[in-house]
Amino acid sequence: PLMDDFWRSKHPDLSKIDTAVFAVASWATAGLHTRGSIEGFKQASSKNKWLYGHGRKEWETYYAREGLEKQRRFFDCFLKGKENGMREIPRVCIEVRDHFYNGRERYFEDFPVPQTEYRPLFLDAADCSLNEQPVSKKSEESYSALKSNKAQDSTFWDYIFGEATDLIGHIKLKLWVSAEGGDDLDLHVALKKIDKHGNEVFFPDFQHVERGLVASGWLRVSHRELDEERSTIYQPWLKHERLLKLSPQEVVSCEIEILPSATGFLKGDKLRLIVQGYDVLNVFNRFKHEETVNRGQHIIYTGGLY
Repeated sequence: PLMDDFWRSKHPDLSKIDTAVFAVASWATAGLHTRGSIEGFKQASSKNKWLYGHGRKEWETYYAREGLEKQRRFFDCFLKGKENGMREIPRVCIEVRDHFYNGRERYFEDFPVPQTEYRPLFLDAADCSLNEQPVSKKSEESYSALKSNKAQDSTFWDYIFGEATDLIGHIKLKLWVSAEGGDDLDLHVALKKIDKHGNEVFFPDFQHVERGLVASGWLRVSHRELDEERSTIYQPWLKHERLLKLSPQEVVSCEIEILPSATGFLKGDKLRLIVQGYDVLNVFNRFKHEETVNRGQHIIYTGGLY
């Protein structure tokens, strides 16, 4: 259950990769392939490396003619030695999803995108909002740690965009939480897009789900200890070396990695954050997080020190 020499032996040093790389990441496979594809691109030392991030289903995209031609151009260049302009194309191609199977390709020279502006939003449990300025008044929001038909078992927090915005890349969520009736929490986090007319905009998602999310993340709070050297303002990196269980009424901070994605929002569109104790959009047992440590209530603290 914890990082030890056995698990460390399974972690290759990706910086030793120096061959040409064409990494492909689907925003639809956050629970399986997305993170590995992104980290492979980021950590490889290759001088010739490209990343293609798309918002569609994996196999359909890879075997479609457009996908095959992207691969052919790469292989012709680096396996057959044909100078076909591959070396000159932008290193990163990102499909920014606007609607289901409707997106825009944007081109950059690296990932995370160098021009990214990281904007903090602050949770306010008083009205379950996300705010551009810190919230002074302390508030709490609680929910049943287990799925329930009788009690509130989920929370959602909204932010309305005042200008057209593309969310591309890494996102993180910092929460202050406690466990009432337990000594640990399994947190499931998701982002959704709600258009200015109040309609949820769905995207292709994991396991062929077609009413999918913008992005997802998870954390078992006892694993919250950060690797300070590897963590950044946009991506927490966890040590997984010890279990930090919670004492009764103890409030702790934790940072949750929300896996990379790319989605466009217009002025008036809404970003919705979901926090709960079980898989969000639990269709076909989506991520198969069945054995949780959850008991009792989860409490989220906002405002003031939180």
